Amino acid sequence: MAVNGVASLEAVLHALEQGERELVGHLREAVAIESVSNDPERYPECVMMSKYLVERIQALGGQAKARSDTGTTDGPGGSRVPVSPIILATFGNDASKKTVCAYGHYDVMPAALSEGWDSPPFVLEETEELFHGRGTSDDKGPTLCWLAVIDAYNKAGVEMPVNLKLCFEGREEAGSDGLEELIGLEMRSEGFFHDVDFIVISDSGSLGAKPCVTYGLRGIAEFEFSVSGPADNLHSGVYGGVAREPMTDLIKVLSSLTDEKGNLDVPDLNAMVAPVSEEERRLYEDIEFDPVAWAKASKIPGVNGEMTKENVLMRKWRFPTLSVHGIKASSDYKATCIPATCTARFSIRTVPKMEPKAVERAVEKHLKDAFDTLDSCNQFTIDDVLVSDCFLGDVNDNNYSAARRANKAVYGSEPEFIREGGSVPIAISLANITRKSVCLLPICGPADNIHGPNESMLKKNLFQGAKVMAAYLVEIASA
Repeated sequence: MAVNGVASLEAVLHALEQGERELVGHLREAVAIESVSNDPERYPECVMMSKYLVERIQALGGQAKARSDTGTTDGPGGSRVPVSPIILATFGNDASKKTVCAYGHYDVMPAALSEGWDSPPFVLEETEELFHGRGTSDDKGPTLCWLAVIDAYNKAGVEMPVNLKLCFEGREEAGSDGLEELIGLEMRSEGFFHDVDFIVISDSGSLGAKPCVTYGLRGIAEFEFSVSGPADNLHSGVYGGVAREPMTDLIKVLSSLTDEKGNLDVPDLNAMVAPVSEEERRLYEDIEFDPVAWAKASKIPGVNGEMTKENVLMRKWRFPTLSVHGIKASSDYKATCIPATCTARFSIRTVPKMEPKAVERAVEKHLKDAFDTLDSCNQFTIDDVLVSDCFLGDVNDNNYSAARRANKAVYGSEPEFIREGGSVPIAISLANITRKSVCLLPICGPADNIHGPNESMLKKNLFQGAKVMAAYLVEIASA
């Protein structure tokens, strides 16, 4: 095989161009597999998707294991089944080369035509500029790009400059249960992660049209609490004004979490947030971002605070936020009843210096104190808490420098270094457990509408993204 260099990389990039329609074919096959991890009835589809990937990996010359021995989850018909397989694959075992691990996930969020899709969500639709379908952007498209890169190296007759490992999971959208434990187990001597030098994740998106590298993600703290009172739902015409109503109490507790403008208003949490330094503030100056155009494209009527680049980006990335996701009651929505039990679910996006356990304690204390001030005869319970840390990488380390050079090699310009408001819990897990640099190398765009109806990816992002991955392997080899 050819030695690596500029000419060799050009050969690989040419092979990627020649294989674009083949990549589209694989994406079409993958989108058709309804691997919805948080739907127990779709568990067989998740297993099917894992088998599809293992077969592709083996066909490309890799060694692959599908691990599902780290726990169980809900399956069809109320059964308990092993967690969706975690695929661990290896290409190359040359001690003289660096070892890179690329992470992706093959599970997707639920989708139905009735939820606003313009076409069947599990059928890949292709337009002049876009691919539409569940998983095109999050995260089947990027995951398949790694396989396309390996295929291109093979077809170009170019030896990969690194040992490449792949970790593809099938429970990312449902909490990644079992993966963190597996990473810990595989850090032992001779384990899968033991010899990994760098980790790269393609499960995030760019801010705009310019290529970017993501160095920060907010964490997430999810809470669910309930207020219950009477043994049964009550007739509001008979008991209204007499019975202490759980829904009223719940709304008062929920409203105590934010101020009148929707800003997080939990003093113990706000005190954890580090002040913005001048050096940090300068990072935002070079980012190309139009808040007015962004708000219009996002179809939101306005923003909290000033419509400035700094304010919008810092609210998106830099400061904690609270979002209420829903309220459910024991009575039917249209019934004029007083529900016996009401439950609310909300989450807080956390930032550096907000330690997960401290966040959990502060929120639980705030909720209990807010309920106690009501002097209510109803019962208050915190039903569920799930907290994961934020992530902040070092933009000056070798991993991020390689990602920067790879983007410049493909796009001809320097990428933007950005943070994101969303959470990728596995990024912090990989960083904390392996103690290696984790770089987020996004190929998706801001208008892809991941998790929503009409999820899509620009064709150029898919094809150029694969090229960036190929160039990244060359750049990280010399890091």
